Amino acid sequence: MLRLCLLYIFFLVSIVGKSQNSNMYFVNYAELPQFCNGDISEYAKFIRNNTKYPESAKISKIEGVVTVCFDIDTLGNTINHRIESSLREDFDKEALRVAKLLKFKPVNISKSNSLIGFENWSVPIRFRLPSLKGENKKSTIKDWYDCIKNQSEVSPFVKEDIAHLTKFINKNTVYPESARGNKIEGIVFVEFGIDSLGNTINHRVKYGIRQDFDKEALRVAKLLKFKPVKSCDSICINNYLVPIRFKMPKKMRKRM
Repeated sequence: MLRLCLLYIFFLVSIVGKSQNSNMYFVNYAELPQFCNGDISEYAKFIRNNTKYPESAKISKIEGVVTVCFDIDTLGNTINHRIESSLREDFDKEALRVAKLLKFKPVNISKSNSLIGFENWSVPIRFRLPSLKGENKKSTIKDWYDCIKNQSEVSPFVKEDIAHLTKFINKNTVYPESARGNKIEGIVFVEFGIDSLGNTINHRVKYGIRQDFDKEALRVAKLLKFKPVKSCDSICINNYLVPIRFKMPKKMRKRM
């Protein structure tokens, strides 16, 4: 029972400050792995300090968890690294890099000839958007207005319309079931044209998260409908960029 309690505590703090679901389990040896640089808090601190947020993800403000699985040999090295729960390639690559930095104290296993001390040890590595002074990560009218006002073409909105548009998108955007395990949040930027009838056409993802989010963002963008513009012959606006934000459902947040 004591061993199980210690394992559970180790599991909780290995999540860099937040508890997540994981398939980590302990092979029945005489002791738990001991981190070389100190206790459990130092282990969590090491992961936090060495995890770098990918530059390629900043524009979409992606946050989430990658779970890395590995074995620990009798010398305390982590080996046989693999992704157990993927976010996307740039995050997965960074999570693997961090996992390979981990070093544990050597293990003396007298009853086994195996060179592996612990098998299938899983570590969830959380990625958070770096905080910038004055930045608000919440979805607001300003998110939309800043995106719109920087575009070269004439906007089909006035500022008051943006609140209604934001509400429509938030209401119709469904968080992908496939992403719940990674607890991902972020923004997909969809680009499209607007024809004289107010329909959105020629949709494409300019800055995405990953396939499941991108697919949902495209679906929502195709639902958008604007007022007809009589002065246009066919296409009124080309390459219009709209951000679609994904947030974890409230029920999931409560379990974090």
